[in-house]
Amino acid sequence: MRKLKPLVLAVMGLLCCMSVSAHDFEVDGIYYNITSQADKTVAVTYRGNDDYSYSNEYSGDVKIPESVTYNGETYSVTSIGNYAFCDCSSLTSVEIPNSVTSIGNYAFCDCSSLTSVEIPNSVTSIGDYAFYGCSKLRTVINNSNLGITKGSTGYGHVAFYAYRVLSGENVNGFYFDEINGENVLTGYLSDELNLTLPESYNGQVYKIGDYAFYGCSSLTSISIPNSVTSIGSSAFSGCSNLTNIVLGSSVNSIASNAFVDSPLRTIVSRNGNPATPNGGSSIFSNYTYIHAPLYVPEGAYWNYAYTSGWGDFIHIKEMATEASSLQSRKAYMIADNMGCNYQVYDAQKDAMKTVEYTHSLDEESEDCCWTVITESGKTYLYNLGAKKFGVVNDEGALTLSETPVNVTISENENGLSINGANCMFVLNKNVEVEITGINDVLLNGADTKNVQIHSLDGRRQTHVTRGINIVNGKKVLVK
Repeated sequence: MRKLKPLVLAVMGLLCCMSVSAHDFEVDGIYYNITSQADKTVAVTYRGNDDYSYSNEYSGDVKIPESVTYNGETYSVTSIGNYAFCDCSSLTSVEIPNSVTSIGNYAFCDCSSLTSVEIPNSVTSIGDYAFYGCSKLRTVINNSNLGITKGSTGYGHVAFYAYRVLSGENVNGFYFDEINGENVLTGYLSDELNLTLPESYNGQVYKIGDYAFYGCSSLTSISIPNSVTSIGSSAFSGCSNLTNIVLGSSVNSIASNAFVDSPLRTIVSRNGNPATPNGGSSIFSNYTYIHAPLYVPEGAYWNYAYTSGWGDFIHIKEMATEASSLQSRKAYMIADNMGCNYQVYDAQKDAMKTVEYTHSLDEESEDCCWTVITESGKTYLYNLGAKKFGVVNDEGALTLSETPVNVTISENENGLSINGANCMFVLNKNVEVEITGINDVLLNGADTKNVQIHSLDGRRQTHVTRGINIVNGKKVLVK
């Protein structure tokens, strides 16, 4: 026997002496009630029987027709009635025709195997708890007549509870809708692992709606462009494999629980001023605040450290964001464009390798960081551990060279670029890289006139030699 809902319990006492069937007729396994004999309209309902239980037999994939014929009369199917599919634990999908204009209270409540529903543009109202408790439901393709804000016109009370509702125009798999005069990304239908959101919608900025990517278990990383202005409640909640996110420079508001229950390992924010938390709950999970590093623009550390919702991060690290900040006396590690791995030199294997952000690097270790050298109008990347120069090859990979190779460093949306390849330079003081006494790196043959040069044992020299020299009382590495 199916579970009894509160409304049913309330009316049972009034009907206890009556023998009632919940439906007027059945066609091809679907039960209907006649809602208007004059207009020839019907509503989909449950089977029902004499003990008033919901014992209908809907299962698998159900396709509701636009019209049905009964006793020689043709009826238009215009609604899905209250409790019509409620508690159908074997129901997996329902196709709703364009003739349907309304979905009743509890219509699909507790359909535990239902995974997706497409609601046509003809539907203008959805009742209370219509999809409540559909534990596997991750996608509801909605229409622009309803909007996606819970409690708004067209939606019943918690009609969809916490599940993804896609509405509006499909643009390459991304769904955009206009809600309250603003462009809203309501979600994306894809199994893409690494997702970059569109730069704009029709050339305009947009928001990420509530629950837009809720429960996207396939998603591992996402890059949010500068065109996004805000992120809705629980937008990326429950993304069980989401580890890396990049927030664009225009994100100024993030609603509560936006990233809770997602195992984030790295957060990169490109906005010097942290987005305002919107709501009473946290933006991220406690695990994220404790274990994941938050990368922020250079000089923005204290902005984040003293802002609610951001100051709870244990690890807040600054990034270099302007080419002018690169100086030869600062050390850097070259991170990928998600900010979670560093490109370093493995002295034992004499090769480049990837090291995760938790790795502590210093000049003496086999995994060592980079410095930037500028001389005679040219720019060079130099790896202190490998004692070699860095260059980006034709495939965009960072490699090592014995001889100096001039590189071009410029800014782009992902940070700083070497010869057009996306990467970020992370300042040593924010990633626990210690420079142990070497103040500069010179190219062999550099002009050292009018300076005092000594060897490490204190002997005066007329010129620098390969290795470490004392120049004007400071350690200098000469290549």
